[in-house]
Amino acid sequence: MPSKHTISNKVRKRPGLDIDQIQKNLEPEKKEKLENQPFDEDLPGGGQHYCVHCDKHFASENDKEKHMKGKSHKQRVKELAKEDTSEMFIKY
Repeated sequence: MPSKHTISNKVRKRPGLDIDQIQKNLEPEKKEKLENQPFDEDLPGGGQHYCVHCDKHFASENDKEKHMKGKSHKQRVKELAKEDTSEMFIKY
């Protein structure tokens, strides 16, 4: 059986944010702040092209649009929606 193409978040040298941390970033105030970051030379694309759902910076708007159409982004959005609804049932 072929190996997985992607590496899980647990195995990476620099793991990304967990689902609960990303859900906090999706709150309207934090989301707007993350999407409208000041220019930073150290980040790809100056930090201007950021996907909040996946916690990734992109070099150009075209790269970000390609990412938005991709499988990994769609899976992340679906996973975030699933987690959000499960929390709703726990609260009530």
